[in-house]
Parts: sequence; structure tokens; C-alpha cells
Amino acid sequence: MSADAYHAPTTSPRLETLDVLSIGMSLDVFRQGQVWKVLQEQNAAQVEALHVGSILPMDPKKYPTSADDKDMAYEKRQADALELGLKNFLEKWPIPTVTVVRGWDSNTPNLRFTPEETRESLSVKVNDLRVPAGLHWHRIANLQDGIICNDTPEGVLETLFRLFEHHPDLPAVLVYANEGINMAWALSSKNVSGKSLGGGSGPRVSGALTDTMVALIVGRPERVDWLRQYAPYTKVNENRIDPEFRGWGWRKPPVEFRPTRFIPQPWTERALEQWDALPVLARLHRPVSVPLTRPDTGERLKREALT
Repeated sequence: MSADAYHAPTTSPRLETLDVLSIGMSLDVFRQGQVWKVLQEQNAAQVEALHVGSILPMDPKKYPTSADDKDMAYEKRQADALELGLKNFLEKWPIPTVTVVRGWDSNTPNLRFTPEETRESLSVKVNDLRVPAGLHWHRIANLQDGIICNDTPEGVLETLFRLFEHHPDLPAVLVYANEGINMAWALSSKNVSGKSLGGGSGPRVSGALTDTMVALIVGRPERVDWLRQYAPYTKVNENRIDPEFRGWGWRKPPVEFRPTRFIPQPWTERALEQWDALPVLARLHRPVSVPLTRPDTGERLKREALT
């Protein structure tokens, strides 16, 4: 076998797709498939379901009213999304992580928190949720530039594609998106009251922000193929469900392992078992920009050309 088979990829072609390997979602009172279930039920019961509005319960009594209870519900939603998205993923490998929040301008006057405080808080946010989510064996590695403050989903996706192209050894990324009253409050000016956003004690206000958290793992599974050459030589741990690399067995691999930025040590056979058990749920396609102007004159296309 060629020695190249024992080394991580060093270049990447332009990527057009990324595999969705796992997803966890909290949408206010709903989790995961509950969202789709309620949408289907609403669609079957109401012919004009698309024009009805929200699938959320309309009864204010279904929601917490005290400020403390609202905060507890928010914390639970955050942790649930991470748990659902990460619980079946490979343990003990520090998964590179990107945190996505609403648009935020560090130059906004009278910010509630200093830019330094905000960046620090967002950089540790996902890892701080790991224990409340019960993910004691999982590892989070928030990327150095892994905070995206962007209201445009297409911009976030393009950033992910470029990240994978820039780092050919990168097999997967956790994208954790957080939106809701508490996040809006934390990123806003002190001139904006929490009450105006729907926070504080009191019943849920019509039109208030809806807490939505998503933990999405995207990847390129073929990028771990080189690690398969080393797995048979790794030591089998006394606790056989533990995937952590703790040294070589009685045999040593024929080619010395070269660590990379995102793969600092070999993966064990148990680690690859966990990786291979991940289904490909969907594929993300790279956003395509289509200009609405004529390429020769710059004139805006007429309506008939857009339909």
C-alpha cells in the first residue's frame, strides 16, 4: 500500500456538497420530529394551513410566566438541542465548532456587554452546555474564528464550504445556532429592555421572539479514510466502549502517524465504529448566486425574465 494512504489529505477540490451527519433542534416547546409532526397535523386539519401562521400553542398558559422559569426553559432548550445533535457522534474527538448568532455590531453604542465579553461568552458557550446536556465524553473545540454573527443563512453556508476547502484534513464541523429572547437581549444595546423583547415576568407576548436552537453536524466522511490504516494497530481499551486513543497495541503501524491540526492523534477501531454508524441524513448544496442584471449592460432583468 502506498505511503500516501497513511497521510491526511493536503489539498481539497472546490466542494459543492457537505453531508449532514446529525441534527438536534429545539423550537420553543418542540423538539426534533415534533416540529414536523405538528406541521403535518396542521396541514391535514386546515386546508389553508400555510396562511394560518405559527404552529406554536396559542394558549398563553402553555408557557412559563416568571422570569426565572423563562430562563430555565431557555437553558433547557439550549442543552436539549446540543444533546440531540451530538449524543450519537464520535466521543473523545474535539469536534471543531462554529457558533452562529444573529447579526451583531461591536460598534453599536452603549452595548450591554463589551465586545470582549461577548466574544469570550460566545466562544465558550457550546462547551459550557456540554455537561448540562449530559455529553461528558464528548469534546468541543470552538474554532478561533468560530463565531458567526450573521442574519443571512446563505452567508453562513458559504463560510462552512470555505472552511472545509481551507482545511483538507477537516472531516466534520458542529454548527450551533442560537436565536431567541435571551440572545437578542445579550447582544443588544442597554437602551433595549428585556421586557420589550418578551423577557422578564409576565405572560408570553404576541409577536415575541421564539427560542430556536439547532446543533448541526456537517462533514466529508471520506476524509477519515487515512485513519483506517492505523486503527488496527491501536490499543483496545479496558473499557471497550471508550474510543480514546491510549497508545499502540503489540504491533506498530508500518508508517509513522503524522498529526494534523484537526486530527492530533489516531482514531481507534471503536472511534471508527461510532463514525461509521452515522447516517447521511441529507446533503447541503453550496449556495449559488444568480445576478438579476444583464451581464453586458448591467440593466436589471425585466419581470418576464424572472419567472
